[in-house]
Amino acid sequence: MGKRATSSNSSCLANQMRKILIAMLLTGFLPWPARGSTPPKINWIQLPAYLPGYVLLHFDTEANRTYEVQYLDYAPTNGATWSILATIPPETGPDHYVWPDTLVPGRTQRFYRLKATP
Repeated sequence: MGKRATSSNSSCLANQMRKILIAMLLTGFLPWPARGSTPPKINWIQLPAYLPGYVLLHFDTEANRTYEVQYLDYAPTNGATWSILATIPPETGPDHYVWPDTLVPGRTQRFYRLKATP
């Protein structure tokens, strides 16, 4: 017959399971898909010769997430207030976007970031 579970056996098994889960988290392996696990990022920024006066921001989106393209006209600091360039509503599947922004004469820099919710 099988061994009857005791509280010491149960706590030992719980500790082993906890260690396995921690090891899986640390190595990046999860047995289930983590929702929203891919951090949003701008893949590349393009200054196309065929479209003078514009910069193109390329990024990928996931299903059921809202995205904001944000910018600052100065170097980012803690507590900086980012402006919203565009809001992309949630869609039913993944997609790739190419979002334009105009180059302003006299502006020497602009910083971009992509924010996703949830």
